[in-house]
Amino acid sequence: MKQSLLTVVCLLSCMVCTAETVFSDSRYENRLGNGVSVIVDERVELVSIAFRLAGAMEYVNDRVPEYMTEIDSCFAPYTDHELFTFIRKAREEYNFAYSIPAKSALMLDLSGGRVRISRDWEIEKEFDSADDLYCWTEDLFREYVDLLDDFYRESGFHEFFLSHRDFYTTTVERNTDIPSRVDMSWFERFYGEPAVGVDLYMGLCNGNSNYSIFDVMHRKDWDGRLAIVIGTTDGGDGIPVMLEQHFIAIIHEIAHYYTNPLTDMYYPQMEDAMKAIFPYIKDEMAEIGYGHVETVAGEWINELFTLAYLKDYFESGRCLFSYQHNVAYDEESGYIWMGRAMDFMENFHADRTLYPTVKEFMPQIVAFTNELPEKWDTIAAEFENRHPYVTGIYPAGGVIPEGVDIVRIRFSEPMVKGIQGLMRIDGYEMLPFDFKASYWEDDRTFVIKLGPLEPGRTYGVGLIKGAFFSSDMVSFAKDYKIVFRTGH
Repeated sequence: MKQSLLTVVCLLSCMVCTAETVFSDSRYENRLGNGVSVIVDERVELVSIAFRLAGAMEYVNDRVPEYMTEIDSCFAPYTDHELFTFIRKAREEYNFAYSIPAKSALMLDLSGGRVRISRDWEIEKEFDSADDLYCWTEDLFREYVDLLDDFYRESGFHEFFLSHRDFYTTTVERNTDIPSRVDMSWFERFYGEPAVGVDLYMGLCNGNSNYSIFDVMHRKDWDGRLAIVIGTTDGGDGIPVMLEQHFIAIIHEIAHYYTNPLTDMYYPQMEDAMKAIFPYIKDEMAEIGYGHVETVAGEWINELFTLAYLKDYFESGRCLFSYQHNVAYDEESGYIWMGRAMDFMENFHADRTLYPTVKEFMPQIVAFTNELPEKWDTIAAEFENRHPYVTGIYPAGGVIPEGVDIVRIRFSEPMVKGIQGLMRIDGYEMLPFDFKASYWEDDRTFVIKLGPLEPGRTYGVGLIKGAFFSSDMVSFAKDYKIVFRTGH
């Protein structure tokens, strides 16, 4: 059994926004002063609960366990409903999964005790414009809505939703801190496009999954507001909450609204370069759900611009290392050139007269991208050798002499002080130590204060890969194991 100790120090601050809470029988909304609304919507709950009951893995989680238990208990008598057979088949044969159910929820109208297709959507045009990944059809959608309607009425779903009024109210009122930090004016300054509003639908069955529903812009009378379905977890008392990482997800999804038109415009100019590097990263990209080279191009540029927001945000004094951590995370995810790209973006920030918005800088980003293939070997070598490592350990020789009460560990480069984690090594007795008395001697030296040792024993201790970071927020390549003997 592995035991670990991990301390992370991070100072957080947030913007102060006014808020207005608006309720109806099918929607609980908290309107924040920055143009973001936090919403629990009956349509989103209906669809996500239906996909949970059908066993769709992306909607089956117990991040909010009490609520999930109530769902399973309340709807247990209806699990043989034809709707769930339909969903399972549609997921397998028509790619009806992940963001598509979330979008389908916003295409519904729940009124008069029925589920219908909303008149705000031109369904025929919606399916005529569907891309190759959008495999379901208008006929399938209409069949799906009919089955949802039958389940909705037969199961008494609306009564279930109404019975959780206090739960939903508390949820939207409590989840204001993270979305209130979003500075919509930043997007206007960066992209040169007017700021839009954001409807943030809390997907209580979504777990870690977050979805942007860009097709809301296709509605007949689009109100100028983006739609994002965001996942949640238990706040400790049964109430769903957004976590700190959801802030980054929200920024990423908002950025897509502004970035996508730019990548659509410029992708043909960098297509050859992206196709040249894609074979080197396709496995990593597949793991995060990006199987097409054009998708990878759009996602990396959007992530580049997301990091530009985070850099401005965190450099204002709010947890700078989290920005650096996200650069390192993106590199680990396959975008191994992201650090170089962020360095290159400094040229944009250095001359906002020449480049008032990122639109004017896009030709430079294209040129940067087109140089990636010829520099790939160097970039790959930098990536492979960027991890910090242990260069020395005192006492040496794997033996702790009598009278020595510390272990001093020296690293290859400056590290982030205040972050450390030690673990038990399988097969060895844990090295006794006083964690609170352990300390950073300088930014390259960590000192473990030893506890009482017994003579003639062999002890082990591991440095956790994800708990020691260089000043660039790059972790060890793997856990580092240390074994000591004590003298007789």
